[in-house]
Amino acid sequence: MKHMSKLFAVLMLSTLVVAPVAAQSYPNRSIRVIVPFGPGGGTDILMRLVGQKMQESMGQAIVIDNRPGANTLIGAEALAKSAPDGYTLMVTLDMTMTMNPSLYSKLPYNPEKDFAAVGMIVKTPVVFLTHSKLPFQTLKEFLDYARANPGKITYGAGAIISQVVGEQLVRAASIDMVYANYKGGGQALQGILGGDIQFGIMDIASVAANLRDGKLRALAVSGEKRETTMPNVPTIREAGYPELEYRDWWGMYAPAGTPRPIIDRLNAEIGKAVSAPDLRPKLAELSFEPAHSSPEVMLRDQRSDAQKWDKVIKAAGLKLD
Repeated sequence: MKHMSKLFAVLMLSTLVVAPVAAQSYPNRSIRVIVPFGPGGGTDILMRLVGQKMQESMGQAIVIDNRPGANTLIGAEALAKSAPDGYTLMVTLDMTMTMNPSLYSKLPYNPEKDFAAVGMIVKTPVVFLTHSKLPFQTLKEFLDYARANPGKITYGAGAIISQVVGEQLVRAASIDMVYANYKGGGQALQGILGGDIQFGIMDIASVAANLRDGKLRALAVSGEKRETTMPNVPTIREAGYPELEYRDWWGMYAPAGTPRPIIDRLNAEIGKAVSAPDLRPKLAELSFEPAHSSPEVMLRDQRSDAQKWDKVIKAAGLKLD
């Protein structure tokens, strides 16, 4: 027994020593970042921009691993099962932690127990839009048409968070639209450009180029103020639906149990990236507002938003299983 006690003490001491040493040498190889959406969407665009700056600063490759599908469940489950060593991370929309728990009766992960918050990165509004070839010049014109033609409008989005907002709009405007699900903003964009859907609710980054070249027409934005990149587009409050006012946020997560020094290093790298003078104009062009925060602040906002969206989802009667 005495020998066993000594062995246990040695093992415990070695564990306490190894973690700080590993954190001090971090990173010494490439870092994989799971993006639970397909290429071309807002999350993918954001992580490639921020990842490039982190790569330059940390001296190791940042490898993007797109894992689209199941409203981010596939990517989140993959992260939850990864080693907590800082070499597998995930950047995702808030919906993964704030909406999915209310939309699914059973999740393959626990938002509170399976992940370590690293920090918030940016916030952005979504844009309500149509193809420019369609006759609608304002959101009111579109809603009037949808109200007069129930079930004839199909709308799409690249993330479930936009579907929830869409369902809010359906209820608030007393209209009937059909929802088309896509695995990311890139696919949703192709859907509206190809005429498969007539109305979209998407993050601005996914559609910025097509708004600039006139292929798409923005009818409203969900933020509390007009966007500098599209000053003539009214806010959703100005359009008469203040209850739809909100901003998406993106955050970075690591598997639960990741050493705090590694979390702190990653958090600092996010802060450096989004404040880099050469990156800020690119983020602004895509309506990404830097929102770097501590892990504790992000977790606080995550919990608060989960309570808010739970009420909205229950009121809309949404369930995905």
